[in-house]
Amino acid sequence: MSRLTLSVLAMLLVFVSGCAATEEPAAPSPSPTSAPPSAPGLDQPVDQWCSGQETDGVEQELINTDDGSAVMTLRVGSGTTTAILSHQTNGKGSCGFLFFAQQLAAEGISVILVDSCGYGRSSCPSKESSPGVLAEIAQRARADGAERVALVGASMGGSLVTTAAPESDADAVVNLSGAAKIDAAQLSRDAPLVEAPYLVVQSGEDYPDLEATRKVWDKIPAKKKELIKVSTGHGYDFLRPDKGETPTTVGQKVIDWISG
Repeated sequence: MSRLTLSVLAMLLVFVSGCAATEEPAAPSPSPTSAPPSAPGLDQPVDQWCSGQETDGVEQELINTDDGSAVMTLRVGSGTTTAILSHQTNGKGSCGFLFFAQQLAAEGISVILVDSCGYGRSSCPSKESSPGVLAEIAQRARADGAERVALVGASMGGSLVTTAAPESDADAVVNLSGAAKIDAAQLSRDAPLVEAPYLVVQSGEDYPDLEATRKVWDKIPAKKKELIKVSTGHGYDFLRPDKGETPTTVGQKVIDWISG
């Protein structure tokens, strides 16, 4: 091979090497975007998910709220008054509140049971979304034709409906054994904003939450408010009859409060 040919080859190698050295690196492939995890049991009919509960006439609906939550609701009954029920932490989300929802439906009340964020079959950005979700569902119920809307919560749910009340524009609020503070709810901050008729039921077993309610009671602006102290029980216990289908004394009080 001639010296000229070798020189040309050497120059080409230097040129190619220089191009490779200055070439922009390839952009990394974008990572696949994963969908938020879905809640369990979305594919199950309500009679399977709430096994052991009375599910006759109960329909389920997954709704998307403005904050990006996918919220499972159970619906039963019909009427111009709508009660929105927020459950306590046990009982597979709203399933545990179905026994009282059926009592309300028998009274001609339309009932929407809401799985709170982080419970049952709801998926939300965070547990702190729950009060806003309840308020939005109350507003939707009104837009769908409800003439009267009530929020009813047990234990954790009692705290959440108290926090949700001002934004929901509810006509009545019922708090059964609500905690002084849980997730996004804080009684000392939120109860003084409740203007709707406000019923609270607590027992000696709810101490120190009962004491927290007493401390804030005079600051609650609702013109109609009532604090009932019973001897024992918590949340659902106040509503569950020992025998038959007759509402308990507290259960009847809640029904009357909802109905106005």
